[in-house]
Amino acid sequence: MTAEKDAERQENEEENKEEEDSSEETPKGEVDEKNSNSLTGVLNAKIAALAIVGVVVGILIGQVALPGIGIGLVALEAEGNIGLGDEATLDKTELEAKVQDYIQEIVGPQGLNIEVVSIESFNESFYTVNFTLLKDGISQGDNAIFLTKDGLALVGNPPMMLDEPVPQVQQPQQEPQAVEVQKSDKPEVEVFVMSYCPYGLQMQKAVLPVMKLLGSRADIETKFVSYIMHDWQEIEENTLQYCIQKEQNEKYFDYLNCFVIEGNSQACLVSAGVNLESLNNCAAAADAEFGITAAYDDKASWLNGVYPIYNVHKELNELYGVQGSPAFVINGTVVSAGRSPEAVKQAICNAFNEAPAECSEVLSSTQAAPSFGTGAGDGSEGYC
Repeated sequence: MTAEKDAERQENEEENKEEEDSSEETPKGEVDEKNSNSLTGVLNAKIAALAIVGVVVGILIGQVALPGIGIGLVALEAEGNIGLGDEATLDKTELEAKVQDYIQEIVGPQGLNIEVVSIESFNESFYTVNFTLLKDGISQGDNAIFLTKDGLALVGNPPMMLDEPVPQVQQPQQEPQAVEVQKSDKPEVEVFVMSYCPYGLQMQKAVLPVMKLLGSRADIETKFVSYIMHDWQEIEENTLQYCIQKEQNEKYFDYLNCFVIEGNSQACLVSAGVNLESLNNCAAAADAEFGITAAYDDKASWLNGVYPIYNVHKELNELYGVQGSPAFVINGTVVSAGRSPEAVKQAICNAFNEAPAECSEVLSSTQAAPSFGTGAGDGSEGYC
């Protein structure tokens, strides 16, 4: 946004913080600015999607991460307002052990171990359980999940009752169900992400080599999920990328190729040669058109009271039923594509009426690691 708007927003945030510090209620939208530049800081500051590898994604993310959180809250109400307002009789150490034992039963068969880091009050009804998953002693990322204040249930659909046996988990299908994509002379590809979602970044790393290979033969665009999970920095980055694509599209590839590795917007703007005056003007216009800052400031409008709304591609999100980052759409059809350059290339090339010669070139079949940086992933396909 403009420098004036940023200064005004900063002043408002400082005033709001002074008011919130005098209240006993834990603020729902507050994020530690010092920690917000790292994935760990964001996850520990707010409730975020679970980032779990392999089959655990299907077990927990499908239940707990959006839209499961909203559904899970409704399910808790149907159970008789479980945990809403009642404090747990167990102390924090006992709660940590209880949650750790429960989730360990789920992840253990997948060769994973869980380590609960902390349990913190989120509001009058829920705790935030911060935890790490380990595989062969190596961390698979920091994660968070809701726990009701009475210590009885992890929020899911249905709620995961800690005093009941772990539900039988159905193993995921080995092959995703094929969907029919309408063919065209120039496939239109829409990659829906949150700009700071580690798995959205993973998908973008897979898409970039295909963008370079196919060039103008396919129309490949980044679109944005209609809610925010990584606070104001994600709003600014989403809008920045939206504007580069809209008005300086010839520079978007170089910018994105830098950003997914470095995670440094300012440096990448310079290296890609983006016109900053034009960018700032576009960002201000987008803010006015889509009510970006207004939606962020209106916490009553936040999804489930937790996630700010981001309306730039709201209609497309609703049209395709986008529920998280990443989502991959070809010629108007949501498809399940692998997160390697070769898998993405094949998905797009299959959508041509007549595939161009470039489609015969073989790209890497190795998935990139989630989040920023280089390196290969372990085959996991999580979502925010």
